[in-house]
Amino acid sequence: MEQLAEQETKQEHGNFNVVLISIQPNTNIIGVKYLHAYLQKNGITSRILILPSYNETMNNTVEKFFNKYKPNLVGLGILTEEFPIITKLTKFLKQKFDFATCMGGYQATIDPKACLEYVDYVIKGEAEDSLLEICQKMRNGEPFLDTPNLVYKKDGQIMKNSMRLPETNLDKYPWHENLPPETYIHHKGKILLMGDDLFKKYSKYSGRVYSLTTTRGCNFKCSFCIHSFIKKMYSEERLNVPLIRTRSVDNVMKELRVMKSKYPDMVYVNINDENFFAHEVDWIKEFSEKYKKDINIPISLVAIPIFFTEEKAKLMKECGLKWVGPGLQTGSEKIQREVYQRYISNEQFLKAAELIHKMEFLPWYDVILDNPFETEEDVIMTIDLILKLKKPYQLKMFSLGFYPGTVIYDIAKEKGLEVYNPFYKNYHKFKKTFLNRFIRLCPILPHKFLKFVVNHRKNKIVQLTFPLVYYPSITILEPFSFLKMAHISFNRDTKRTVKSAMLFFKSFALKKFFNNESIIREKSKIIKLNNQKDFEWKNQIG
Repeated sequence: MEQLAEQETKQEHGNFNVVLISIQPNTNIIGVKYLHAYLQKNGITSRILILPSYNETMNNTVEKFFNKYKPNLVGLGILTEEFPIITKLTKFLKQKFDFATCMGGYQATIDPKACLEYVDYVIKGEAEDSLLEICQKMRNGEPFLDTPNLVYKKDGQIMKNSMRLPETNLDKYPWHENLPPETYIHHKGKILLMGDDLFKKYSKYSGRVYSLTTTRGCNFKCSFCIHSFIKKMYSEERLNVPLIRTRSVDNVMKELRVMKSKYPDMVYVNINDENFFAHEVDWIKEFSEKYKKDINIPISLVAIPIFFTEEKAKLMKECGLKWVGPGLQTGSEKIQREVYQRYISNEQFLKAAELIHKMEFLPWYDVILDNPFETEEDVIMTIDLILKLKKPYQLKMFSLGFYPGTVIYDIAKEKGLEVYNPFYKNYHKFKKTFLNRFIRLCPILPHKFLKFVVNHRKNKIVQLTFPLVYYPSITILEPFSFLKMAHISFNRDTKRTVKSAMLFFKSFALKKFFNNESIIREKSKIIKLNNQKDFEWKNQIG
């Protein structure tokens, strides 16, 4: 792979051809779409290739695709749990072709050394400007190994370039298309140019929910989140990166007006910001006024409770905000502070929840399960806090994962804990314990009944009869609870609710049968972390 360093002076001038690969099971690949748009805007020929839940039976069609388009550079954006599968794909590509390969995304940023076992280059952090610079220099036959954010091998040594300061003027980047031009997908043994029909088939909610970002960054650095690593990374580079970088309201509205013109059947706009309410009041006021006038489509977004003020909430209510997702994570303030490093009190969380109920928003609350640092008492604290919430609400439950590079991984490593190998961890699947299942029932059963059950959880009759309550509840009452909230979100319009419900269940089926479960099913490996040395992840991916 090191010979690729010599390519920097051997690229021919003229057109430069890039393919960006995703193995996500759907088209919700907003990061890849942003890169694609930026390359195309700057004169680079770029194509997106989606290989849903890639497996080696796709190799023949993949080979034909690359023989046809002959890219100079292939980029792969990856999450940690995708790494075992991506390595199989890159091995195949390196056997068959001599084009340059690079990785980006969370896993590449956290552990470029492991990625360089399989590709020629890694781009750490935000990749738009570094990727464009590499493409332009390779096209012009100029040296490119000094590009910021680039990591590569030279004479067997890992060479890490300094990081560039992330762009603060986000308006310079083009917004992405919902269905970008030159997007290809593997479908029924063929790689096809994606049209409307395939887009609907492989998109969440049949492509009728539009996702965008208005900010980059996060005010918090929760120990379990990639931002805990990113903030540490930039701090070590002595780069003063603003916690939140924002787009202008006019820039966001231009994107939304184009979206509404091109996709008039959109039923929701999903704002993918880590903390939308970090915007100043004046920004939100301007956005609310223009959005209500020109777009007027329901909105869903995530909120950090301490930034969710009544003034901002009222402004967003006026322009169509319906669904809000504040993070709870745990009801134990000790775990919240000392393990998750989230400095939000239960009182602040309940204040935000009360405001959500008052404003008649529809909330989902994130809860983290399977935390080895939590005692049963800590979990009961979480349950007690949840039972103080006013209905209706939904819970999004996640099984805690320990991803290398995050602060919580370092904490677990220091303690020598046994944890699931993150390459095989499905954070949507939690342990089937009594208390985990009990938490799942909180939004759908009467709180008084649930308090009785949890207070008598040691009783043998309660333990024996609990499954008789649990399974009918999640099979019948849970979907009904969601439909009830969806009905409210569409102003109790039954026709719109039914149509949207059909989109949701199609999306659920897509996720169920065309996802990355092949990664998870191979082995649910438990590994013991050792504070004395780094875990040899490359020996754990088969």
